Amino acid sequence: MVTAGKVFKLSEPMSLADIGSKLSGYRIEETYEEGDYKFNLITEITQLMPKENTLNGVYSHDYVTHAFHRGKTVPLPRTIEAIFSFAQQKGQIFLTVVEKKKLANFIANKLSEIVFEKVGGIVEARISPEVLREFHTKNPEDTKITFFDNVDIPNVDKL
Repeated sequence: MVTAGKVFKLSEPMSLADIGSKLSGYRIEETYEEGDYKFNLITEITQLMPKENTLNGVYSHDYVTHAFHRGKTVPLPRTIEAIFSFAQQKGQIFLTVVEKKKLANFIANKLSEIVFEKVGGIVEARISPEVLREFHTKNPEDTKITFFDNVDIPNVDKL
């Protein structure tokens, strides 16, 4: 089974301890009302676990979607939960979000708002083609499938 994920990096220096202190205990609760329906929507950081050079946790976010039921559209609360990990490597801190691209970008922006109090403190990380080729050449048996997007080939979005 393929697991989607995306890697980001911090655009400003910050220690893992400082990131942990800003994320620790983070919880926001909002009330959503629509007609006879009332929900408490929660956004929180849970299962925060600092280790030697990493900080792992779960980002949980409630939202409301609408479903058609018996001739009318009714609101329905949903929850997304995504595992994330901040890791320090060679003086740089990277964030990995285990989720598909669009949702991973959303979560990275939310984590940036929490940690840096603005969007843009966490940005997309890029791997140069040379480094990726070197990784595959050193260990070809462990590279089963590699997906690429934003490729510079006409009419090709993903490869």
